[in-house]
Amino acid sequence: DISALKWREFEELIGEAYKRQGYYVEERGGNEPDGGIDLVLRKKGEMVLVQCKHWEAEQVGVKIVRELYGVVAAEGATKGILVTTGYFTRDAELFAHGKPLLLIRGNELSRLIEEGQESLMSKSARTYNRRL
Repeated sequence: DISALKWREFEELIGEAYKRQGYYVEERGGNEPDGGIDLVLRKKGEMVLVQCKHWEAEQVGVKIVRELYGVVAAEGATKGILVTTGYFTRDAELFAHGKPLLLIRGNELSRLIEEGQESLMSKSARTYNRRL
């Protein structure tokens, strides 16, 4: 159960899911001030900033989405991803629409994690086939 994880374990799980999709993952969170950014993903010249919100019942509001958008612009990132165990307010979703922002809420997390596992399995299969 994802909601039972501590915030740090949650960040690590999200990072691992993106590693399995072929991204180089830099952890920026922890105890240091991070401008709200927990992970930096890099792949093929793309830089993606990820913010993880491990909240059980709370909704993530537009203020947090706006802040992420500001950091994405300031750092020249390709896009920003906000991952939460909860939900986003309607205003947050409306603000993100049409911007280089991806909002992933609790019920979509399992898909992200499954995609990471599938990516790892297909990579293993390609490696195996190359050896044959």
